[in-house]
Amino acid sequence: MIPHLEQYYGTYFPKEMHQITMSLFELAKDIGVEFQFNKRYKKLLSKIIKPPAFD
Repeated sequence: MIPHLEQYYGTYFPKEMHQITMSLFELAKDIGVEFQFNKRYKKLLSKIIKPPAFD
C-alpha cells in the first residue's frame, strides 16, 4: 500500500515513522473502518466494500 501511495501522491517524509501508521489509521476510519481494541473474539467477520474513488 505504501509504494502505491508514494507513486500516486509522492513521497512523504514524516517527522516520526509512527506518523505513517497513525495517518493510515485515520484514513481507514475516514472510510468507515471500525477498530475495537482490547477485546477477545471467537471469529472475525469482514465485509468487502468498494473503496471511494480517488480524485
